[in-house]
Amino acid sequence: MAENKISYLNRTFDDYREALKDFLKKNYPQITTDFDDASIGSWLIDLVAAVGDNLSYHIDRAYSETNIETAQKTSSIYSLARSNGFKVPGPKGSMTEVEFSCELPVTSDYSNPDSVVNVPNWYYAPIIKKGTKLSSNNGYFEVMDDVNFSEQFNNDGISDRDVIPVRNANGVINKYTVTKKATVVSGQSNIYKQVITASDIKPFMEIVIPSFDVMNVESIIFKNGANYNSDPTMDEFMQEREFVPAEESPTSVDTYRFFEVESLLDQYRWGDDISTNKDGNQDQGKPKTITYGYYDATADTVVPTASITRGTWKPMTQKFITEFTDKGYLKVIFGSGEQVGQNVNIGCATDFAQYQISRMVRNNFLGKLPSSGWTMYILYRVGGGAASNVAAGSITSISYLNADFGNCLRYGDDSALVSAIKNSISVKNTIPSVSGKDAPSVEEIRNMVRYNNASQNRCVTLKDYESRVQMMSPRYGSPFRISVTEENNKVMMYLLGIDYLGKLSAVLPDVLVSNIINYLSHYRSINDYVEIKSGRIVNISFEVDLYVNRNYNSSDVVKNVINVIKSYMDINKHFLGEDIYVSDIEKEISKVDGVKNLIDLRIYNEYGDNYSNTIISQETSNITYDDSQSDVYQYTPNETQTRTQIDLAASDYILNSDSDMMFEVKYDEDIKVRVKVR
Repeated sequence: MAENKISYLNRTFDDYREALKDFLKKNYPQITTDFDDASIGSWLIDLVAAVGDNLSYHIDRAYSETNIETAQKTSSIYSLARSNGFKVPGPKGSMTEVEFSCELPVTSDYSNPDSVVNVPNWYYAPIIKKGTKLSSNNGYFEVMDDVNFSEQFNNDGISDRDVIPVRNANGVINKYTVTKKATVVSGQSNIYKQVITASDIKPFMEIVIPSFDVMNVESIIFKNGANYNSDPTMDEFMQEREFVPAEESPTSVDTYRFFEVESLLDQYRWGDDISTNKDGNQDQGKPKTITYGYYDATADTVVPTASITRGTWKPMTQKFITEFTDKGYLKVIFGSGEQVGQNVNIGCATDFAQYQISRMVRNNFLGKLPSSGWTMYILYRVGGGAASNVAAGSITSISYLNADFGNCLRYGDDSALVSAIKNSISVKNTIPSVSGKDAPSVEEIRNMVRYNNASQNRCVTLKDYESRVQMMSPRYGSPFRISVTEENNKVMMYLLGIDYLGKLSAVLPDVLVSNIINYLSHYRSINDYVEIKSGRIVNISFEVDLYVNRNYNSSDVVKNVINVIKSYMDINKHFLGEDIYVSDIEKEISKVDGVKNLIDLRIYNEYGDNYSNTIISQETSNITYDDSQSDVYQYTPNETQTRTQIDLAASDYILNSDSDMMFEVKYDEDIKVRVKVR
C-alpha cells in the first residue's frame, strides 16, 4: 500500500507546489498526468500551494509578533514591553537655564554699625513661582521650581544670583539689578477635569487623557463634591500631603492628592517633612523649613536669604501609575484598594465566615481608589519633542507670570513700587535648550526592553544603568545618547544631547547631571560610584568620485548619492561607541540608479571653528584638501589643519569609535560628489 505521508516542513509556494505534484504522481497517477503550466491540474496545484504559502506567512507573522526581537507591529511591541515590566517613555521636553532679572530699591544694612552700606531692599524681592510660562518661537517653557530673588543659593547650594548696582547721573546708587538663574522645561501644563461616578470605581481604574501630545502627568488631585467652576491653583496641585482638610484649603473643600509611582507596589515616597502641629515658627501642614538671613536693624527683623526644607521618606496609599498606549495616548491607572475614607473592617473571629473573601483581597497595599462623587483634576504637560530644542537667546518673553510679593504685604505695601518691580522682570536663556526628544521608535523600544528585562528594577550591569536613565521622567531631562562603561572601578556614563538644529551637542547642563545622579542613587548598587561626562563628537565629511551612466541626469545622481550618505549617517540610526563600516556606505552608493562605478571615497575629520574640537584617534594621512585648487591635494605636514583625511586603509576601512565617541556629518555641504560620464 502506498504511503500517504505528507511532509510538514514545506514553507514556501514552490515547496508546496513540488510536494503536491510528487504526491499526486505517486499516489493518484490515474487522476492526472498532465502538469504543464496551462493544465487544469497545474492550476489546482498552484491554487492549493498559494493557500498553503499564505497560511505559512500568517503563521510566521503571528509568531514573530510574540517575540521582542522579531515583532514589527507597534501594538505588539508595547504589549511585550508591558509583559517584560518595561514602562515605555513618551516624548521628552528640552530643558535649559534662564536668567530672570528685576530691579529692586535700595535700603541700608546696619549689620555692621561701623560700616553702614546701601543694599537691595530684599523685602520687595519677588518669588517667581513654579508654573510661570515663558515663550519662544518653538513653543512654551515653564519654570519648574520657585525662583526666590532674596536667596543667594539654589537648592543645590550653588550661588546663582548676581547683584548689579545702578547709579544715577551723580554716581549714587538708586537701585539694583538682580539676576537669578532658573531651570525651565519645554511644554505647558493643561488640566483635565472629570467627575468620578460609581460606575468608574473599580479595581485598577483607568483614565485616558484625551490629548495626543502628552509628555507626563504632573499631579492629580480630587475635591470632595462636584460643580466646581474654577480650576485648582498650582499650589493646590503641588501640595505635599495626601489630604488637606477643608479648614486648611484655600477653597474650603477637602482635597486629596494622589502621587505617581513607578509601580503600585511602591509603599514609600520621598518628599517634604510636614509639620503636624505648631512647632516653633513652623505652621501646621507646612514643610519644615530652616531659613537663613541677615539682621536689618531698621526694620528690627531678619531678612531671609536662603532656606532649606527637610525631606523624609513617607508611606503612601494614594498613588497611581501611567503608561502610554500604542496609539500615543497617556493612561492613568489607580490601585485596587478601598475608596479613600473607607476602611476594611473584618470584625471579630465569629464574623470571619460572613466576610466576603473578595473584599479581603481588596486591601490598600496596591493603593486606594478615589470616591464616587469627587471631582478629579489631572495636571499634565504637553509639547516637548526634538522641536523643543531652541537656540540661546530664544526665550525672551514671559507669557504668564506667577509671582509672589508676600514680603511687601507683610512689611508695608507700596503698590506703585511693587508694580514697577513687576514690570521690570525680564528673562533670557543664556544657553541652548537641549534634551528634547520625540517618542521612542519601535527599534529604540526594542533595544530598551532587551536590557530592562534582566534589571529587576535595580542597576547591576552597565546596560541596567543605561536603561534606567532612559526611564527617568522627562521633566528632569533626557540625553539623546548614552554610553556606559567601567573605568577604574567606576561606572562611567557618557552623554550627548541634540541642539535646536537637530545636531549633536556636547553641552551637559549641571542640572541634568545632578538629576541623573540623584535618580540612580535609588537603584545603583551600594558600592557603585557613578561619574557622568560629556561624550565626544567627531565631525566628518565625505568626498566621492564616481562614474555615471550617460543615460542618467548627473545632477539627479549626485543628489541621490548625497541623500544616501545623509540617510546612512543620520544620528538617529547610530549610537555612542558605534563603529562605521565604510563598505556599507559604498554598497548603498552603488545601489543608486545611474551609478556606473564608485571610483573613490574619502572621509575627512573636520574640527575647530563651527565643528567639534574632537580629533579622531585613528591614523590619518598628511593630505589635506586645498580649496583653491579643486583637484589638487597638497602635502602640508607642518600646517595647522582643520580638515584631515582619515587613512581608511590603515583601519581596514572602518571608522573606529571609542565608547564616548559618536560620528556626525554636521552640514549638507560636508558631502561632495564629483562625477565622470562614461
